[in-house]
Order: sequence, then C-alpha cells, then structure tokens
Amino acid sequence: MTEVPVADFVRFFGDGSIRVLLDWRRLATECRIETITSRSAAVLGDLRTVWYAGPDGRNSEFRDAGARPLRVREAALTEASWPAKRAARIAEFEARFRADAGPVQLPLPVYVLGDCGFLLLDGTHRAVAAHRTGGNLRLLLFAVHGPQDEGMLPDLRF
Repeated sequence: MTEVPVADFVRFFGDGSIRVLLDWRRLATECRIETITSRSAAVLGDLRTVWYAGPDGRNSEFRDAGARPLRVREAALTEASWPAKRAARIAEFEARFRADAGPVQLPLPVYVLGDCGFLLLDGTHRAVAAHRTGGNLRLLLFAVHGPQDEGMLPDLRF
C-alpha cells in the first residue's frame, strides 16, 4: 500500500467522473488516501456499489423505502430492471473486455468502510462488466480513509 496525496486523487478523479455526493471539501482536510493492488475477482466482487435493489428485487434508488446497496457480484440481481443506458454501457464494456487479450485493468476510487470493506465511488459499470467476464484482472484501488458519517458521503448510512 502506498499513500497518495489528496491533491493527486482530486486531479485524477475530481473532474466530475465521481458522481456520488462525496464532500470534496472535507476530503481535502479529513481524509488520507492509499493505493491497494489486487488480482482477485473476489475483491472486485465484494466491492459495495451505490446501486440499490428494492424489496421486490428490482433496481431502486437509495432514497426508496427498503432499498439495500448491492455488491458488484450482486448487481446482476437487478439486471432485468436496469435502465437501458446502464445495460448498454455494461454490455459495451463487457464486449471490450472480452475482446482484449490482456488483463482487465481497473483503476477504481473506493471509500474504506468501518468493517474493512470498500464502497465503490466510480467505475461501477466497468467493475460489473469486468466481474461478469470472469477474466484476468488487475485492480488499482484508490482507497479513501475518512469519516464514517453520511455528511461525508450519504451512501454511508447504508
């Protein structure tokens, strides 16, 4: 594990690609970031996402009653109810990953959770597509260690 300056994280991911409601001001003053590398499909599959399933098993929003967050390996549970744009993006990434002879290389920003798990901040379409291929992986996780409160990131309430 290697520590990364917060300014480098902001340069790499602060261009709007991270669309979760992360408090970027607090990131600069209350967080530290490190990189973690892995080749494990289990690590990828265990990443928590900001995609949710309702009690009926359909795609849901985090504000919906009874909604629960999905892990990358569980995302297919709601596949039948994915918005068309999500389904198309995942299919596009999956086709690209299957066509490429090399390992799938994924730089992913994640938030370190209190239970030592990770919440995926961006790249969910790519992560789900890569997991679906079952292929060779190279993960580079940019792990944000910060406050465990929903003021920092609303998805932490789950």
